[in-house]
Amino acid sequence: MTVLQAVVLGAVQGLTEFLPVSSSGHLILVPALLGWEPQSLSFDLIIHLATLFAVIVALRADIMWLWEGVWKRDPVRLQLCYKLAAATLPALLVGFFFGDWLAQYRGVQTVAISLIVWGILLGLADRFSSMMRGQVKDLGRVQWWQAMSIGIMQIFSFIPGTSRSGSTMSAGLFSGLDRVAAARFSFLLAIPITAAAGASALLDVSKHGLDIALLPMLAGFAAAFIFGILAIRLLLVVVKSASFVWFAVYRVALGVFILFYL
Repeated sequence: MTVLQAVVLGAVQGLTEFLPVSSSGHLILVPALLGWEPQSLSFDLIIHLATLFAVIVALRADIMWLWEGVWKRDPVRLQLCYKLAAATLPALLVGFFFGDWLAQYRGVQTVAISLIVWGILLGLADRFSSMMRGQVKDLGRVQWWQAMSIGIMQIFSFIPGTSRSGSTMSAGLFSGLDRVAAARFSFLLAIPITAAAGASALLDVSKHGLDIALLPMLAGFAAAFIFGILAIRLLLVVVKSASFVWFAVYRVALGVFILFYL
């Protein structure tokens, strides 16, 4: 892998991990379109760690707010931590027991269909949310059933083209969270599942060793980290005054393009 390839793929990972457009789908499509070899396991580990650090840095205020709540035994913030932990369990269990089986469905056609289907669902969720009254704006008011419905939808992110952030944000919108709250809950939920994915990749790398040179590795990490922070901040700003519709349109258009031209 060259430094340029590492930077491009790192930037793609950073942007698409947090925007509701599917990072796994784009990391399959970009090498296919450019004629590159699929990225190595070591590189996957590096960019996953980079996006983990990115979300921690970008949401440090929310994380500190939760940590202070745990320290002070604040019941609202403690409950939110419990809800985030419980919402993580469905995806952790599916990943542990079925992750290897699901990994075989990484074809371009799967990506295209997932982009279209989940793009339509995202658009419908955004429309449904815009018509609701009394939306949840404060994460401390997220109910158990809302948290668990979001966590269950995260299971589908193992299918390439689905988008972890897209599926969880759609569930959040359907369950009554407003756009900003749905995005913030989705980003906080990304921390444990991304850490688990990184740990799994680290175990595999420890068995087979690193298979990437130092310079591309550092370049990919830096690109994923920087673009991950930018993507989080961009989305949180955009959804305050705009909708997810444009992301839905992009997903459907990209999926149709792939089906007819690739």
